[in-house]
Amino acid sequence: MKKIIILIFFLVYNFSFSQNIHTGFYSNAHILKLDANPSIFPDKDFVISFPFLNSNFSFNSPITFNNFFLKDNNDSLKINLPHILSNLDKNEINIFSSRIDILNFHIGFKFGNKKKYYVYISDKLINDFSLQFSNKFINFISNGNASSLNKINSFNNEKFNNLSYNSLNLGFAYSDNKNFSIGTRFKFLNGLINIDSRKLNLNSYTDSLSNPIYQTTLTSNILLNTSGINSYLDNQNFNLDINPFLNNGFAFDFGFSYNYKKWQFNSSITDIGKLNWDSKNSTSYSTGGEVNFILDGIQINSSENTDISNEFQILSDSLSSVMRPANTEKSYTTNLNRNIFLSTKYNFDKKNSVSILFHNRALFNYNFNSFIISYQCSVSKKIQLLSSYLNTNKISNLSFGSVYTSDILQIHFILDNVLLFDVLDARNFAFQFGLNFNFSKS
Repeated sequence: MKKIIILIFFLVYNFSFSQNIHTGFYSNAHILKLDANPSIFPDKDFVISFPFLNSNFSFNSPITFNNFFLKDNNDSLKINLPHILSNLDKNEINIFSSRIDILNFHIGFKFGNKKKYYVYISDKLINDFSLQFSNKFINFISNGNASSLNKINSFNNEKFNNLSYNSLNLGFAYSDNKNFSIGTRFKFLNGLINIDSRKLNLNSYTDSLSNPIYQTTLTSNILLNTSGINSYLDNQNFNLDINPFLNNGFAFDFGFSYNYKKWQFNSSITDIGKLNWDSKNSTSYSTGGEVNFILDGIQINSSENTDISNEFQILSDSLSSVMRPANTEKSYTTNLNRNIFLSTKYNFDKKNSVSILFHNRALFNYNFNSFIISYQCSVSKKIQLLSSYLNTNKISNLSFGSVYTSDILQIHFILDNVLLFDVLDARNFAFQFGLNFNFSKS
């Protein structure tokens, strides 16, 4: 169990970034727009992007890094649970969502009468991480079992999922070259790494009359599915031993775009599909139903310099020795996190426009909503400037970016949260860069 927890934090630390195309949704950058709406048509006849020349990095979190850690007198960082709780919003449920997309390659071209059809093939490496936890759970581990005397506390909202996979995409779009375009994209998936808390139920009861005092009885029912990490969990060294071709899946995207006078309307839905994890690559850890065990708790004194990490190490070892979840090799499936985009743009003239975008993303049993107001300005034939105001679950920031387009080269650069002075105080942050080649017959 301890190794599983360590690996989860390893994945969060190394992949705490997410896809963020909000500011560039109505930019001139074709690759950036196409990711959110498969009906988007390029201006040129032929588009190509080479490996690692397009990357999107960002994250969204209910707390900041500085909220999570505090410095002691020796300038060492330590977790401060009361400080975390005081900085969380009043929402009962908190969600941390992160994703990284790296475009390995993209090749597409127009064909047919009047170039009304666009077909392309692309490949992406994706890591998608989601974590859900409740204020009640943070309050429980922060204030200790003495704050929950003689009552049952149920913790059934704590969930996490890490999904790493490769996506080979085949896309097709049609445009009437006037007002309307429609497109779809088929995704052939190969799973790399997955950790999925399919079931994570925990109840606690603290008895004020027990000896030793404040003894807590925990009831747990856990089912944790993993794939691609068996070698690490069974050995001391981190060694991925998988055959990703056995983990396969399928997904599709669909979208359309319509122009009416100075208005443009877009709608799309993406990542409708699932991944199948083969039993040869996968292991499930389960308590086999409800199990009970008793803990004396950990002692934390705010007036003393308590080594909380050591206390949690003792607690983790105790839980691991008592629970001993059984592991079995079995196949299972996971769904991708579905996205919905709804947007409209108004063109003041050929150089200036303003747009509104709504983005809905399914995470666990909740909807993660973003609202974006953007302004696009073409200062010349080659340079476009972008700015936007974004609100994601009551977290706001300002973004700026630019797109450079020459006869054959297109470069885009976007930076979120530009008014942020300390990245450790950020609840969301994004950086985007892309370089693509576009060709047309003279």
